[in-house]
Amino acid sequence: GEQRPHALTPRTHMADPEWVTATQTALGPLIKRPKLTAALLSKPPFRFLHDIVSEVTRATGFADGLFSEDELQSGRIKEKELKIAYLSKIFKCVEVASGGALGVRPGKVVAGMEPENTNAFLVALARVATSGVDNAGVVASTLDAIAASAKSSRSSPPASAPPVQAEPLPPPPQPPQPPPPPPVVASHPGQAPTGSGGERGGAGGELSAAPEAQPQQMASAPPPQRLDPPSGTSSRGETGGGGGGG
Repeated sequence: GEQRPHALTPRTHMADPEWVTATQTALGPLIKRPKLTAALLSKPPFRFLHDIVSEVTRATGFADGLFSEDELQSGRIKEKELKIAYLSKIFKCVEVASGGALGVRPGKVVAGMEPENTNAFLVALARVATSGVDNAGVVASTLDAIAASAKSSRSSPPASAPPVQAEPLPPPPQPPQPPPPPPVVASHPGQAPTGSGGERGGAGGELSAAPEAQPQQMASAPPPQRLDPPSGTSSRGETGGGGGGG
């Protein structure tokens, strides 16, 4: 029999995430452009977010006066740092107006990450923009908070900087050690050392022996001769002798 072709199974339409439909419901009544398609809301690019914020400000007056002239033109915001600075301003403004933290990081949003948190910001933006807050007071408080945060970050060192470790000092140079003294060989008295020094020692021995011989020479010298008394003294003696005899 004939083979019947396989019936094509219909492609099931995947429902959009709830956070996408929540953003469409919150912002749809406020702005007509840009189109809030599921594809753009699933991974919102920066230009798309910039257009949404600009349209909400134009429609409600919220965040009017928050940005500079250059920041109001998305074509002049090309560097990553400028995109992060723009998003940081509007995130802070929504937090000040709502009184709560958003939990969204500008760096992740610029990189196209965490789209669920980005959509939560868009829902909060639509809520505070239609709540009748004092826009001038909210903008002033936002700019003051950003200036204070920038001042504190400039005065404190970056947390990612590693601590500087001082290199250990090299050990001080050791002074040169003096050579050991030559060994002293004790010699017996009267014994001349060997070698050339012995000759000098022998000569010195002869020189030192000479003074010792002087007392001997002086001791062996004859005693001084006795002088005879004068003649008058002997005659008186003789006379005294004779008188003693008489």
